[in-house]
Amino acid sequence: MSLIPDRFHLDLVSPEAKLLSEDVWQVNIPGEEGDVSVLPGHMALVMTMRPGVVVITRRKDGPSERVFVSGGFVDIAQAHCTILAEYMIPVADLNPENIQAELDSLKEKMETNNFALRAQLQQKMVIATEMLNAVKRAA
Repeated sequence: MSLIPDRFHLDLVSPEAKLLSEDVWQVNIPGEEGDVSVLPGHMALVMTMRPGVVVITRRKDGPSERVFVSGGFVDIAQAHCTILAEYMIPVADLNPENIQAELDSLKEKMETNNFALRAQLQQKMVIATEMLNAVKRAA
């Protein structure tokens, strides 16, 4: 008999709401320094996330759910994982036409001489580009 449980508790939290709070078997996270797969019994870790897709598997050999996150922080322990992101949305709910329109709008605004604004726009472009990539990979 194994001492490691077969599931752990996952919380997906944004400033607007808690998107998910339940027990899962595995979660794959887009870490700032590389992707991390979390299973029950994972060593304790606090890390930053880059914009990308969190893949959640509720049961071993079960289907996966994909959630886009804009980046953020992750707190991992043996029995739980908390993902904090400024923005998160299920990949299935992303609209590629809207994302492309947002990217086009951001590109137009990039011609500013305000360097602080340009840096903010570049970060928004990175997030929108990753959203578009997530939709394309899911298709």
